[in-house]
Amino acid sequence: MILTYVGIDPGQRGAVAAVRVTRDRAALGLRWGHGRGGYHGPRLSAVAARAALAEAVVEAGGAGGEVIVGLEALGLRRGEDVRATSTAAQAYGVWLALLELDYPDQYRIVSTAIVDRAMGIPRGVGAIRKALVIVEAAQAAMRLGVPGVSLVPPGGRTPSDGAADALLIALALQRGL
Repeated sequence: MILTYVGIDPGQRGAVAAVRVTRDRAALGLRWGHGRGGYHGPRLSAVAARAALAEAVVEAGGAGGEVIVGLEALGLRRGEDVRATSTAAQAYGVWLALLELDYPDQYRIVSTAIVDRAMGIPRGVGAIRKALVIVEAAQAAMRLGVPGVSLVPPGGRTPSDGAADALLIALALQRGL
């Protein structure tokens, strides 16, 4: 059976990453939630979310086979402002409704701490976690055999920790999380 693993970071700088690994090749699909051509700004629509998910899955090797999705659990973060929390909560609700409709038995809510543990990111790293996640996601993609993965959104200048989180969620699912 062919499996595609999808990770979704629903945050303000969120992303959708899909990974398909077969015996002879690995493929990756990535859609950013922000930046030029992103699937949402301050408001995420179910139509845009569904399109981003479908595009990432197709880019990862087609729509055939089973799809397993991990949605990052909603959590409050120290120092985050009300607008960012509100945007993340709204996007989380849209993603949850979409997954319940389209993938009712194929998704799970995953915490960042569990994904970090599965991917070898140390606990208690605080402010440097974003940088560690970006480095680990890029290295994991290279180990998979998908070199040259850019975590920089179109029109952006810096890597997106949301894209890195989405990719690590997908890879953690692939590892059996």
